[in-house]
Amino acid sequence: MKRLIGFFCGALCLLVIAVSPFLINKSNTSAKNKTVILTVWHIDGFEGGKGSRYTFLREVASDFSRQNKGVNILVSSYTQSGANELIKKGKTPDVMSFGGVGLDLQNYAQELSISGVDGGVVNGKCYAVSYLKGGYFVIKKGNGGNDIIISKGENLTPEIACLFSSARANSYIIKSPLDAYTLFLTRKNATLIGTQRDIERLSNRNEEFSAEPINGYSDIYQYASVTSQKMENEYYARSFIDYLISQKVQEKVVKLKMLSVNKTGLYPDSVYLSALEKVDIKYTFSPFSDKITQNKGCEGALSALNLGGNYNEIINFIKQL
Repeated sequence: MKRLIGFFCGALCLLVIAVSPFLINKSNTSAKNKTVILTVWHIDGFEGGKGSRYTFLREVASDFSRQNKGVNILVSSYTQSGANELIKKGKTPDVMSFGGVGLDLQNYAQELSISGVDGGVVNGKCYAVSYLKGGYFVIKKGNGGNDIIISKGENLTPEIACLFSSARANSYIIKSPLDAYTLFLTRKNATLIGTQRDIERLSNRNEEFSAEPINGYSDIYQYASVTSQKMENEYYARSFIDYLISQKVQEKVVKLKMLSVNKTGLYPDSVYLSALEKVDIKYTFSPFSDKITQNKGCEGALSALNLGGNYNEIINFIKQL
């Protein structure tokens, strides 16, 4: 009997050994041949330094795909309203690239295990990580003039930035970015609350000006969130965001004349951008804030400016980092 049992056990072991290579090869072949289509939506919420962040994101996506065989990334550009309409219908991409444009991601942004981010933390948990950033400047010509021109992008809060600066005047002129820049150019003496985009424009024109970065506040951040509703895509969505903030990608943000979120010293030949790299940002506007809250914050900041107040007047509207 023992001899018979031994025979059967031996035969079973030989059978397992014989078929296991076929089972392993079948499993590996299936994984290797699997193709993942990762979707990324990009929404522009502010002016950059130069170039297209959408194009930049597509280039990064191509690099990521080359390093991850079988992973194809489809990057699409959306308007704020277009993205929100799809979100209301329950449609989201695997990765959302956005600024403070009032997207309703409450039920879709997934928690990220990333620390040291700007603004994307809610109740101690990270739901968005910034991968590009800019900042505000007080830009002057001549003696600065008697009023202050505020360059107002649709989704930005430059009134709050002005409140954090030492720039004060009897009146404040709020205009769209291009109109504010044009008005600044036409004046001999003028002060402009602008961004790195204005620095780039003025430098390209060889205009004479001085500029000082505003310390303490900025909402010029491009964020990324995982909003995937497919379990098989979530891993690569998280990996793609990790790649966005990797040293290799962050060194390339100079193409956009934007700042890295984790690397400095990228602009040794630019007095203004290197100075902007050194500012200490302690407050921002949450990228998850709705437009009503954002508008109230701007109105409160403008009121404080006109009454000679400071940023303590609007502290409840902004987020401490």
